[in-house]
Amino acid sequence: MRYRFAREVGCEHTGRRVTLRYADAESRPAEAVGVLEACDDDSFSVRDRRGRLVVVPRDKVIASRLVAPPRRPVPPRPYPDPEP
Repeated sequence: MRYRFAREVGCEHTGRRVTLRYADAESRPAEAVGVLEACDDDSFSVRDRRGRLVVVPRDKVIASRLVAPPRRPVPPRPYPDPEP
């Protein structure tokens, strides 16, 4: 798998779905995926699908990009009733 490290997310993308790859407190790689709620000179705030707000310092961001909205879940297909 090839990765393209780019910093393309900015404050103009507030309200859009993004992914931020960053180094956490122990300098391990981590990822935040969700809606960019706030952005300033120091950090990004991303709301993930569980509703948690993840605040990522700008100087810890390794890569970022815009991502497509999540797909709608496909309803399960009904199984036919077994014949007696």
